[in-house]
Amino acid sequence: MLAANKTAKIWEPARECIHKAAVASWWEWVEGSRPFFWLWKPYAQKWALDGQPHYQVKKLPTFTKPQKAPKSDEDRIKVWRKVFPVRQRRYIDEGFVKNRHRHNSPTMAIRF
Repeated sequence: MLAANKTAKIWEPARECIHKAAVASWWEWVEGSRPFFWLWKPYAQKWALDGQPHYQVKKLPTFTKPQKAPKSDEDRIKVWRKVFPVRQRRYIDEGFVKNRHRHNSPTMAIRF
C-alpha cells in the first residue's frame, strides 16, 4: 500500500518534469524547470516533492490590502516585462492569494 501511495504522489510532479524538459530549447527552459527528484537520494526526495521547511525567527507580517495596479502605461509595461517570463514558466499563476495569517481573507493578485 505504501508503494502505491508513493507512486500516486510522484506521478503529477514527474509528468510536469518531463513536460518542462520536452518543451525546453537548447538554451532555455521555456516553461520553467523542476528538479528531476527521482534521481536524488531518498532522503532528499521528500524536500524536492514537498518543499523545504522554512524556519521563522519572528512573526510574519500580515497584509490586508491588495497591491495597487501600476498608474501609468509605462509602469504597466515595466511590471509586465518583469512578471511575464516568471508567469510563462509557471512559477506563479494568476488568481487569488489567500493570506493564511489573517482569517484566510482572499486578496486579488495582479491581473494583466
